[in-house]
Amino acid sequence: MCAMPDARSYNKPISDFICENSDIISFHCYDNIDRCTRFVEYALQYGRPVLCSEWMARTRGSDYPSILPLFKEKKIGSFSYGLVNGKQQCQYPWNSVVDGKPVPFTEEPELWFHDLFRPDHTPYNEEEISFIKDYLGARK
Repeated sequence: MCAMPDARSYNKPISDFICENSDIISFHCYDNIDRCTRFVEYALQYGRPVLCSEWMARTRGSDYPSILPLFKEKKIGSFSYGLVNGKQQCQYPWNSVVDGKPVPFTEEPELWFHDLFRPDHTPYNEEEISFIKDYLGARK
C-alpha cells in the first residue's frame, strides 16, 4: 500500500519502492473528494491497476455521490467500509472527542459514519441506495 507524500507515516524511499514494485497499487481514503482525488492521482502515476481498499466516512465528506463517480471515471476498484450495521457499531464516528475526552453516545447519530443497511436490511438512507443502483446501472 502506497503512502501519500503528506501522510504522517510517509517515507519516500520505502513508499517509492513499494509502489514501483507492486502489481496493484492500493490505498485507503476516508476523506472528502479533494483529498481522495489526490490519492487517486498519486496512485495512478505508477501505471498500475489501482484499488481503494477502504473508503466511505460520511462525516468526513466521503460518501457515495461524491466519491463513486471519481472511482468510476478513473477505473479504480473499491471496497467501502461497512455494509450492515451491527456488532462494530459503525454508525458512530471514529475518535469522537470533545476537550480531549471521549464522547459517549447515548443515541444513534443523525448522520451515520459507515454502513448502508440497518440490521433488518432496510437502508439507512434510501436515496443513497437509489443513487448507487442508478449510477452503477443496477436498475433497468
